[in-house]
Amino acid sequence: MRGRVPGFVLSALGAIVFVRAVPVWIGGWLGSDDQIGAAAAGIPWVPVAAVVLAIGVAAVACYLFAAAVVLSRGEGTQARVVGLALVFVGFGVTDALALLRASDPVWTVPVLAVGNAANALALAVLLTFPTGRFVPRWSATLLLGWTAYLVLMLAIPALRWESLGASAVIVELAVFAIAVAAQCYRFANRSTQGERQRTKWILLAFLIMFPAAIVRDVPPLVVPALATSGTVERFVFDVIRTVYWDVAAAFAAVAIALATIRYHLLDVDLAISRTIVATLLTAIVAGLFTGISAITNWVILGMTGQHSEVANIAVAVLVAVCIAPLQRVVRRHVDRALEPSRST
Repeated sequence: MRGRVPGFVLSALGAIVFVRAVPVWIGGWLGSDDQIGAAAAGIPWVPVAAVVLAIGVAAVACYLFAAAVVLSRGEGTQARVVGLALVFVGFGVTDALALLRASDPVWTVPVLAVGNAANALALAVLLTFPTGRFVPRWSATLLLGWTAYLVLMLAIPALRWESLGASAVIVELAVFAIAVAAQCYRFANRSTQGERQRTKWILLAFLIMFPAAIVRDVPPLVVPALATSGTVERFVFDVIRTVYWDVAAAFAAVAIALATIRYHLLDVDLAISRTIVATLLTAIVAGLFTGISAITNWVILGMTGQHSEVANIAVAVLVAVCIAPLQRVVRRHVDRALEPSRST
């Protein structure tokens, strides 16, 4: 239990920063300059922003769900590292932290601390999952060097992402490309047939997530129009890159959680079906409420010129009515997903 206390403390600190960022994230998307590009393309912006926000909520929930599975039932140092990585990557998977930092410089160091912790922990997982050993061994040096850079960044502004620009993006992608390649090497040359069976979906998730990171970060470096706010090109790119990244990232979290449950990875107890159902249901309900509420308020604001609390209450009632049928659907799919593990 003592070994878990630092992880819980760090997670709590990360949660404080993320909760502070959520209102800024929602307001930033609803009031984004992309609405100019959307108007030029003849597309209503608020429904698009509501869908993007709902997908982002679901992606964060997937990471927190996966972290809860690993941290609550996992045993050993590797389980704690994976669980903590899922927590911090979940906090940083959306644009929430970046928007908070841009809107309030006071939060610069806390936001960087959370984001860099997610970065270092994600690299550690890629280089050591699932056994806790570095494969190949020299990859430990890569993790040590990259983590040292991320720590120095907190104290030295000249080393921060915005100061180094495109070069920092390219170096970061190169580091994670090496880590993904290390996972592929482990899978092909060091894993047994049984280990390959247990980790194949996780490797696929990593291979899907890395191109999503490239799509998110690289195009604006080579196509200036994609970095020009208020254009149709920027609007389309922002929506595509955000949705692609959020969905790919969520798939990685779900793959880790399900593989951990079904194949006893990280020594996880399997008797958690109800927790899974409750967590997934909460994510779906939160996403539905966020999306429907944003669209409803946008319509009412256009018609009356003001927001309506009654509309929010009505949306909450509507979503509440949907909870029971949604629960049945989620439970059926969770039971089907866990069935192979129950037969072992």
